[in-house]
Amino acid sequence: SSRSTALENSSLPFSQSKSQVQGDLTYSDDSGFSFSYPKDVKVSDETPNDDAYYTILLLTKGSEKITITIKDAKSDDKTYDSSSLVGAITLGGISAKQYSQAGKLLTIASDQGVSYLIEGPKDGGFWEDTQNVVASSFTFSGTTNPNSASGSQDNTVYEEEEVIE
Repeated sequence: SSRSTALENSSLPFSQSKSQVQGDLTYSDDSGFSFSYPKDVKVSDETPNDDAYYTILLLTKGSEKITITIKDAKSDDKTYDSSSLVGAITLGGISAKQYSQAGKLLTIASDQGVSYLIEGPKDGGFWEDTQNVVASSFTFSGTTNPNSASGSQDNTVYEEEEVIE
């Protein structure tokens, strides 16, 4: 009946609705990368005085946080064997994988000896959307063409990285 169809359509899962999380502000790091993030999130630099780390940033709102860690890949000894692969994304043109592990969402990429890890709550809402905004808007300074584009991606247009002279 048309009544049951209307009821089914009104109860679509949240994943099919448009995310309310927007990249309102842009953070630019001295290490040569930038990303967008929501205006109600605070970004703080927590990079230790350790040559293995290039950057550690915390994105916080209340008691929850996302951690962005960029470090020398040789010092990366974590294994993600107990993690479940949940998706793939690109981080500034670098192929990245997303894993679910113990209530956390991890976005992991590695390129030219550098390891990139974005780690935050797997909440099915604000924090996952925020992590996806950060990852999808992540760019490297001076990068116009990602080196990691495969043959099947040659026709892809990266508008946000386009340089007009």
